[in-house]
Amino acid sequence: MFEVLTSEASYLRSLRVLTNHFHESRDLEEAMIIRDRKTLFSNVLRVREVQNLVLHTDTAGQSGKSTTPPAQLKKSPCTSRLQSSTRSNQEKTYTTLM
Repeated sequence: MFEVLTSEASYLRSLRVLTNHFHESRDLEEAMIIRDRKTLFSNVLRVREVQNLVLHTDTAGQSGKSTTPPAQLKKSPCTSRLQSSTRSNQEKTYTTLM
């Protein structure tokens, strides 16, 4: 379980770097057209929010304080919509980058 939590924490740190240094960059915003920016960063804030929730739910579950088991959270309609939207956006992102 430690390896899973470590991996999830690393992913969350990467998402924070992505949002703090790239998504919120004024220089990058000025350099990109709106359509490309929306394609590249479409769900990043929501992904970070859900990842943060998953990680903290998993961590709380280790101490017995969790109110939402990770399995239920990962199956929630909100998470399912986000995963579906993210998957469909991957092809658009790849095409934009090429």
